[in-house]
Amino acid sequence: MADKNSPVQSSAAFIKTLIIVVIAIIILWIFGKGILMLISAVKQM
Repeated sequence: MADKNSPVQSSAAFIKTLIIVVIAIIILWIFGKGILMLISAVKQM
């Protein structure tokens, strides 16, 4: 890592970013499933 003074801080920032990315993917996946279910429901009408 470039920041040698605070490796703990950089790893904490990396973990925070990773958690945000994972949450965003989960939200998008649920949102995408909801849209697909909505499209299939509209097609059945």
